[in-house]
Amino acid sequence: MKNILAIETALEACGVSVATGDQCHTIFEPMKRGQTERLIPMVMEACEGVNITLKDVEAVCVTRGPGSFTGVRVGLSVARTLANIREIPLYGLTSFEALSLFMEGKSSYGIVLESKRTDVYFQAIVDGQAQEPCVTTYESLLETYPDLELIGNVAPLQFDQKALTVKMIEYVQSGQAEEGQISPYYCREADISASKKKYRTMSSDVLDSLL
Repeated sequence: MKNILAIETALEACGVSVATGDQCHTIFEPMKRGQTERLIPMVMEACEGVNITLKDVEAVCVTRGPGSFTGVRVGLSVARTLANIREIPLYGLTSFEALSLFMEGKSSYGIVLESKRTDVYFQAIVDGQAQEPCVTTYESLLETYPDLELIGNVAPLQFDQKALTVKMIEYVQSGQAEEGQISPYYCREADISASKKKYRTMSSDVLDSLL
């Protein structure tokens, strides 16, 4: 497997990396909304950065939440459509699994994700075992795990978000990633109701015309 595309739109940004051989091109833009309009052009640009086209992509990896409800759906929609059209492997990672890639070699740590409320999404990894994710407060988890190293997108925590899609590609290249797991992952139900209108799938129409 040589040409791999990674997409990350769950964490209030739009990140795309495309790798071919020893080349990798990354495009990253922080954004709370607008992923629908920007994702496909960014995928095309990233492919051009390593001199391939969408027809050359051999595998896709995508984050599936928790995170931005719209971002999760947009990323999965594009990734699924491309994988179905091309009949190539699709790898889905939760946001917790994706951030764990930055903690390679460490057996105990915690991942904290912004929920846009007064609480946070949290998962502890203790002695190499991932615990059940939960919704809690940052203050509460500091009291419960006072000595646990934390990574996440909640202040004052930070990580190199631009490098996330590169880490995802390296994970696929390592052979450790499992194909499938492409349903959205939520720690709780979204505070929206489904629209009664029927919409065409923009990503399918656009990608199909590009392949």
